[in-house]
Amino acid sequence: MGVKGLRKLIKDNAPGAITEGVKLASLAGGVFVVDASLRIFKWTLVDGGADHGHIKGLAALTDCLRRACIKSFYVFDGAPPEEKAATVQARNVLRETGRAKAPKSNIWGETRELLDLFGIAWVEAAGEAAPLVAASTRND
Repeated sequence: MGVKGLRKLIKDNAPGAITEGVKLASLAGGVFVVDASLRIFKWTLVDGGADHGHIKGLAALTDCLRRACIKSFYVFDGAPPEEKAATVQARNVLRETGRAKAPKSNIWGETRELLDLFGIAWVEAAGEAAPLVAASTRND
């Protein structure tokens, strides 16, 4: 979904909140928490809607993180909140009319199965994944 202009707003008002140029090696021994639904959807679109874009993306990210000695943890979206009902409906209309791409229906199950085979932990959030992913970055 995203918020247009959010990055600039954060950089302007809280410059220390965004770090650029972080070397992957500096994260060794840590955990990389992934918004699985967002990444899978992007991997599918980047690969032109190909049937296996999510598998290629997952394998590439997993390989990259493992080589850097970083564990990964995936968070999947649960049921969307009521506040998002109109957005979900609008997206469904776009997909039904062919004006927007939709991932194939079993993409989420395939990804969970692959994560299980890789021995990578994942969880389904009670609602959207983003708040759980964001909460995982807290230091307290």
